[in-house]
Amino acid sequence: MRTIFKYSSILIIFFAIVWACHTNDNKNDNKVSLDFKYKKGDNLNPRDWECYVINNLRICIPSTWTPISNQKTLFFSNVSLKDSNTFFVVLKHSKENMDVVSYLKETNIQLTSDTNEIFKGYTAKVLNFESKITYYCEYFTKKSNVEYITYSSVFEDDNSIYEVALKTKNINTTHIQEVYKNILFNIKFNEVSYFSLDDALIRIDHLDLSKL
Repeated sequence: MRTIFKYSSILIIFFAIVWACHTNDNKNDNKVSLDFKYKKGDNLNPRDWECYVINNLRICIPSTWTPISNQKTLFFSNVSLKDSNTFFVVLKHSKENMDVVSYLKETNIQLTSDTNEIFKGYTAKVLNFESKITYYCEYFTKKSNVEYITYSSVFEDDNSIYEVALKTKNINTTHIQEVYKNILFNIKFNEVSYFSLDDALIRIDHLDLSKL
């Protein structure tokens, strides 16, 4: 199995769809009651956003973020120059080495065993679309008395597993959630949007990572 990077250095599993889902994670069954709004954000203003093409993937990020060359990631960017513990990352793994469930299981092991950053908990959902399945997680951690949240999404395309993740301080997150949503809705493979309102979100299921 390909090595999974430590949470404190390049958090591995990330992708978060910010569709205002209200769920009850204390339920014992897999069904999640929800009241969600699934909508695309505003068109990106080219003055405020920069888009990059890596192989067949197009990814757009705020122009204030700073991309950094990193051989271990498909794409990596600083989010804040004042806090190196925040970042945006896109990871790609071959399905020959692992499947999505194995990937999520290994990530949970790494998070809970990390001694550099305190793991405070998570929420995890399976987003069932008409044509695909996406795994959405929010991870909560603490380092040097600072609380962080990481939005993570894991999904498949062709023979690869992708993870799109954003880690930020867990303070006033409404704006950063909108930023993350806009990033997701503008992901394209071969100039075709991966997430689309035409591909309806039909069900959300609760996921217990410890039981994978």
